[in-house]
Amino acid sequence: MYQWKINGVNTGTNSATFTTNALTNGQTVTCVLTSSANCLSNNTATSNGITVNVSAAQTPTLSISASATTICSATSVTFTATATNPGINPSYQWKVNGSNVGTNSSTYTSSAINNGDVVTCQLTSYSTCPLTVTLGTGTGTNTTTSGAGAAYPTYYGNGRQQYIIRATELTALGLSTSGLLQSVGFNVATTNVGSPATLNGYTIKLANVSNTVSTTSFLNPTFTTVLGPLNYTPVTASLNTHTFTTPFVWDGSSNVLVDICFSNQVVGTSAYQTAQTNPGFVTSVYYQADGTAGAAACTQATGTTTCPA
Repeated sequence: MYQWKINGVNTGTNSATFTTNALTNGQTVTCVLTSSANCLSNNTATSNGITVNVSAAQTPTLSISASATTICSATSVTFTATATNPGINPSYQWKVNGSNVGTNSSTYTSSAINNGDVVTCQLTSYSTCPLTVTLGTGTGTNTTTSGAGAAYPTYYGNGRQQYIIRATELTALGLSTSGLLQSVGFNVATTNVGSPATLNGYTIKLANVSNTVSTTSFLNPTFTTVLGPLNYTPVTASLNTHTFTTPFVWDGSSNVLVDICFSNQVVGTSAYQTAQTNPGFVTSVYYQADGTAGAAACTQATGTTTCPA
């Protein structure tokens, strides 16, 4: 039996892993193992302690300077961007009068600057301490015999899901500006293991859209594939967080379309039960098929709409 502790206080569940987002700076995490073997002189063992160092979230700032501000026509001038708290893998987009120019560099050189032109630079990066928010209350779940509106719908052997997350929902959670979305998580609310247990070719794609509700037609905007395809086995009774392998840039005003698909080409018998919240509008369209008939699930054009409970 495993007993996790934070500063000596019991926490977590009887599991070899412990996940939390509530640690504060300086806290120490330990684990006590209790064995049921009869031949031991001492059936408990305490692990080494890990003391965490929690960094405060930081907001990046950016300023630019020019090698000259008064120049002759066709004279080369170099602009330099200086960032504080630039985060991880920062990218730079230079603009002249609002139009993109230059390359992904902290400097931009041009001999085509005209009188009155305005040069700016936009910094985009992954935060070292990203803001984590929870969308919905998660008071409902899908049933084990239905994957409608579920992230891991293995009641059928193949499936595609799309969800619309409105910009108003994101801004209400504190995501008030454009930026990079780094991960998405789905809470598997019960211990039921889906069948098939592993979702083959599991793929997540995101896109900025103007659509506010789902229809029976799957949307096909310009997607960013943020995860997969990979074979993924959900962890039951846990929050399953998918860290993106490719960044997605939310423009700060559009709604976000989440597209999920997998294709096992088998007959499924049970779905994972993910926590759901009714947002008050038709937010999802889904397609499910057993056997090889669903091999093209990720390119399926139409499905069934739902408003998750």
